[in-house]
Amino acid sequence: MFIGVGCDARVARNVLAAFAALCLFMICGCQTEDALYLKRGPAADLAATDTVAAGRAQSRYFQYLCTQSGLPSPCVLPVLDSATWTLIVHQGMNDIDRRCDAYLQWLDDKKRSRGAWQRQISDTSAATTAIMAVVNPESAVPLQIVGQAFNLLSRSIENYNSRLLFEVESSTVNSVVLRARADFRQNIQLKAFSTRPDAEYALREYMRRCMPYAIETQINNLSTLGAQGIVVPQEATIYSPPVSNAVIGQALVGSLPMEGGRGKVKPTPQHDDAPVGAKSKDEKALHPTQVAAIQRALCVKPDNGSFGPQTRQAILQLKQGLRHGTSSIEGIQGDKTDTLNTTLIDFLQRKTSSCVNHERLYANAFEKYAYQSSGDVQSFQQSLQACVSNLTKVGIGGAPVVPASGLFDSGTRNAIKWARHESKAKGIAVSDDTNVATEDLHIGLSQCRELEPTNG
Repeated sequence: MFIGVGCDARVARNVLAAFAALCLFMICGCQTEDALYLKRGPAADLAATDTVAAGRAQSRYFQYLCTQSGLPSPCVLPVLDSATWTLIVHQGMNDIDRRCDAYLQWLDDKKRSRGAWQRQISDTSAATTAIMAVVNPESAVPLQIVGQAFNLLSRSIENYNSRLLFEVESSTVNSVVLRARADFRQNIQLKAFSTRPDAEYALREYMRRCMPYAIETQINNLSTLGAQGIVVPQEATIYSPPVSNAVIGQALVGSLPMEGGRGKVKPTPQHDDAPVGAKSKDEKALHPTQVAAIQRALCVKPDNGSFGPQTRQAILQLKQGLRHGTSSIEGIQGDKTDTLNTTLIDFLQRKTSSCVNHERLYANAFEKYAYQSSGDVQSFQQSLQACVSNLTKVGIGGAPVVPASGLFDSGTRNAIKWARHESKAKGIAVSDDTNVATEDLHIGLSQCRELEPTNG
């Protein structure tokens, strides 16, 4: 009995020593990269630890982004330059995407390995208990100690991994983050950033999409309101809209000499980065890359970033389409100009899909904005069919059948071409050299349906 008790005591001490070592190993591990990743995600700062160091670190970071953006070396960061700072913001988002993807991959790996750790602890506990039972089957005290020790270890791992990010499926987390990133990029596609404060704000706001607390808050919002059938409004999310106006702030205020003016200062040469052909002040404030995005929204090819004749014609078609369509744009009814204002620029920002490979097969801006849904296209096809039928009644043969597909497909194109030719022959003011829908056809279809047979 004395030997058994001594053996039990030694075994218990060994088990407790091993357990203590394992706990110490886990605690030490939790204080390093894993704990920081769990607490901070990919990091809340661009590159900062304190206020003084933050300025130097952020300057190096922006210099790095400047170099990676392909700007001439050495990079000189201007105080006010929309082309340079917009390019840096887009390169910074690429860098944040890389860091965010690494964080999401780490998070998924941790969730997958949690079950393996739990199974390993369970297997080790069972094996240790079995071995001790064979060594001394008559004593239950060491077995109880071992059981409690491994149970505590298992619960410790479970508690460590108990936050929402570890409980939600990886696909849900990834979906929330990727959707937020895509929305942000779409929102700033037509926006310019003119100063360093603008760029820093935009990049911090983009980084927030991948922060643990932001992800958890967004998931809670989506699940709570979604369960009630409520669509989450923009103001109910943790994400702020991207900056849209230049914020000069301390960048310019700090450049003023404390003792006041000291004579004439030569003006800093300004880079003329206004798009070619820009007319209005709102157009001149755009970057060529923004104009290219507008051209894609207007179905202009090629999207070369300049306001050429094709783009001007497309702007007219846009306004004509909006007047005859279902969209309500303030001031559009009396606007017959071929220029863009901020209202239309903001509208086009939300309509970035190109006509190339579009599901409704649009050919120009009028078709895209006068008939914005399949139902709108079907209504147009019905009007076109009514015109074709009436032309048949007045004695014109060879009439095509207009599809009711809700698409500008080949059948619809052929019917448009036929209706234009025959309507013009009947004195209706439409061009007959195209198979696309334009304002003259939209108006001409009404006149076509009212044609009366002529007395022969």
